[in-house]
Amino acid sequence: MKNAYSYLKTGSFVILMTFGISLTAQRIVQVPQGVGTLNDAIDGDTTATGDRVDLNTIYELENGGIYKLNRSVENENSKGTFPLHIRTVPGYTTRAFLQPTPGTGGSTDRAFRVRDDLTVEGVRVTNKVDAGGFEDQIFRIYNDNSRVVIDDCEIDEASQSAFRTDGENVRLFISNSYISNIGLPTDIDNGRFIDTRRNDVDTIWLENNQIYNITSRWIRGDFDVNVLYVNQTTFANCAQAGFQIGELKNEMIFTNNIIKNSQIYGRDTGDTEAIIEIDEFSGPSSDLVISHNNVYWTSDLVTIFNGNDTLEPVEFLDSIANANTVMNGLDNTNFVESISYSNAAPVPSGILQDFINGTGTFTAWDRSGWPYDYDYTPTGGPSSYIGGDMGQPVGGLVTQGIGLVENIKKLGLEIYPNPATSILTVNNLNHNKSTIVKISIVSLTGQVVMEQQAGIAVITDVNVSNLPNGVYILKTQLETGEFGTQTFLKN
Repeated sequence: MKNAYSYLKTGSFVILMTFGISLTAQRIVQVPQGVGTLNDAIDGDTTATGDRVDLNTIYELENGGIYKLNRSVENENSKGTFPLHIRTVPGYTTRAFLQPTPGTGGSTDRAFRVRDDLTVEGVRVTNKVDAGGFEDQIFRIYNDNSRVVIDDCEIDEASQSAFRTDGENVRLFISNSYISNIGLPTDIDNGRFIDTRRNDVDTIWLENNQIYNITSRWIRGDFDVNVLYVNQTTFANCAQAGFQIGELKNEMIFTNNIIKNSQIYGRDTGDTEAIIEIDEFSGPSSDLVISHNNVYWTSDLVTIFNGNDTLEPVEFLDSIANANTVMNGLDNTNFVESISYSNAAPVPSGILQDFINGTGTFTAWDRSGWPYDYDYTPTGGPSSYIGGDMGQPVGGLVTQGIGLVENIKKLGLEIYPNPATSILTVNNLNHNKSTIVKISIVSLTGQVVMEQQAGIAVITDVNVSNLPNGVYILKTQLETGEFGTQTFLKN
């Protein structure tokens, strides 16, 4: 039987996933730019009884529109919570811009208070306030079982975290996005990309992102997680800690990523602190796949570490992660090499020296210009430039897309929703040219867990409700002999 990595190399991981966004006809509400216009459009979209007009609504923002939020965007009213979908108009040239601004009481609030499912596409969101200062969390997710989908977005500037999960079993999907400058240099214990507050999380799914300048840690830990999937993402410049996981209950895929200057403060010499730390995992090694990652520190930081007897750079993997990587035969696929980028943010080497000297100044992120449009797309280097599992550059390639094969789309097929809970729909857009002979669902260990015939049907529904939660590959065989593959998440 092939191992998980054999199937990862099929190119089935995709750039853009719909993550359950409905492909049926949706009601569009066009929102003009202005102060409070988005808040008012969402809050006022009710019937005379206070019920939502249509739960299948997209609030569409103007190309390059500026939306000042005079209160948090919140998907809850007196009737309860409701799903919310916000996007910049398709075909935009400049993302719509969302920013907290003082409301009627003269104070500001964080950009989003998430009470139910939320989808945000193609927008720029900041917690930087024009009047001065920063709000704490950009997306604070309060309710259990909420699903949050962020795609094609820019998210920057908050004093505490980009995403905070106060609810249990949240499902968080972030793709094709930039997340930057989270945390203040003078408050080194805050500044997290994802802060779970030690609440258990169902799913964290990250693909094709650039995440940089995070003061405290990538993911605040001691949380249990069902599925953790991190592919083709760049993490650059984080001061304190990495990915701190409690119990990994099901699957972890961590592939084709760059981790540059993680844990800038290092660790005490001889300590066991690592970038990826897993407290407990009892599943098969094939469900914990860590491969083709470039993990390194820039030369200025290495020089400081070499001149200090009490600190050293942290290891990439802890004992659990390392043992499973060795068992999968993937330990030699991870590497350490410095590469070049289109426009990387300045390396904050001064904060390591400040930490060693105990000065307490902690001058960290470059705030000389805003917005911070840095670009960590790799532009060259040794083997790491094409060190991905398919010979592609590792790390987030947000501006150009990941060079992976999208077999399903190229064959004129689409699947939705993704993630799927019960029914996964396969739509053959080229049914007049070629029919689907067979549909298979394959686990990452190579086992065919389901098969069915499609015939001449344009739309074929596949019942996946009985599959255990996790990552699978949908494989279609056409009468022409061609095969299409795409990963999906059963959740």
